[in-house]
Amino acid sequence: MPKRDARNLSPTQLDELRARAIALWQMGWNHRDIAALLEVHYNSVGRWVAAFQTEGPGAIVSAKRGRKAGGSRRLSVAQERSVQKMITDKTPDQLKLPFALWTRRAVCELVEASFGIALPERTCGEYLKRWGFTAQRPARRNYEQNPEAVRRWMQEQYPGVVTRAKAQGAEIHCGDETGVRNDFQPGRGFSPKGQTPVAKHSSKRFSMNMISSVTNQGKVR
Repeated sequence: MPKRDARNLSPTQLDELRARAIALWQMGWNHRDIAALLEVHYNSVGRWVAAFQTEGPGAIVSAKRGRKAGGSRRLSVAQERSVQKMITDKTPDQLKLPFALWTRRAVCELVEASFGIALPERTCGEYLKRWGFTAQRPARRNYEQNPEAVRRWMQEQYPGVVTRAKAQGAEIHCGDETGVRNDFQPGRGFSPKGQTPVAKHSSKRFSMNMISSVTNQGKVR
């Protein structure tokens, strides 16, 4: 009688076959009779029974087929966590790397400096994508700003300003001064791939300073 080829069975079918073999063995059947009934080789029955006796029921459950998740990665789980923490907590210059922001090249050099593993930029990009990191335009922030002083002013002094404004029927405006140039192109714009948008401006450059203010409701002066 032809034997079953376990390679053609799904993990569920194979688990059911092993479970039936173990049940029959526990009922007192010998290996050859079990093999004949289930149409498998008696050596397979012997392996299943031996595994069941040694390791218990979990030994006859099929392991997930294919390559293990992360099995082909160059970095270990611990190394991945270490890199994620470094690029989250530090800037490249703080780690003595010649970059202002974390780019794929910067991450590659960090990995090589930390673990001696040279990775292509594309591979570093895949790691960053897997970790949930995306390329973003940085927010500008004045490094002289004192966050604690700002917090204290907002919590202790600003409420008094709001109360005074309400009593006087006044508006609260936050003002600032900025320089404006005619050739400045703000932000990015969407356009069909390969067709770069064009912003026309005069070849004569001029600039001016502007002082403006805005309220919490968006009123500009």
